[in-house]
Amino acid sequence: MQFIAGSHQGDIAEHYSVAHRSEMNGALETEVESSQAVTISLRPGDVTFHHCRMFHHTGGNYTDTPRRGLITHFWSSN
Repeated sequence: MQFIAGSHQGDIAEHYSVAHRSEMNGALETEVESSQAVTISLRPGDVTFHHCRMFHHTGGNYTDTPRRGLITHFWSSN
């Protein structure tokens, strides 16, 4: 998985739909400077917790095994 360090501290970036080439309904994407990406290795069963505005990306799944994910959002009730 790749992250753009500090991206959660910037302005909200303009996003565009990539649903036409994604298995995810409503998939969105934005432009980033890929040379700033930090790669984190994750194994099956690993978990990552990151800010909801942190730019993150995984490459395509080119195996016969489905990749599953669970997304949960937490925020203050104030």
